[in-house]
Amino acid sequence: MSGPVGRVAHVWAVVTDQSIAHEAHPSLTAAQIRILSLLAGGSTNGEIATSLKLSRQAVDYHLSRLRDLLGAETRPALVARAYVLGILAPRAWPPRPATGRQ
Repeated sequence: MSGPVGRVAHVWAVVTDQSIAHEAHPSLTAAQIRILSLLAGGSTNGEIATSLKLSRQAVDYHLSRLRDLLGAETRPALVARAYVLGILAPRAWPPRPATGRQ
């Protein structure tokens, strides 16, 4: 279904098997990867800021940069892209980086 101005109302993602090669992704900082992990776990911006001992503005900035770097406009799209690009490990809960970096 589409929302106003042809925007997609829902985002669905298919997580690929780890043995399948992933698209190349931009180099991300450890903080950006940790933010993606917390975002995938359902944390709010405020909860992410508290968890990482950052300001709310710093988290907002990192999320804005991540949206640009990964080409994803929404929070669900960011999480989906992180899985599709191999940044987050499939079949892991709580969400964690695929490389083991935290």
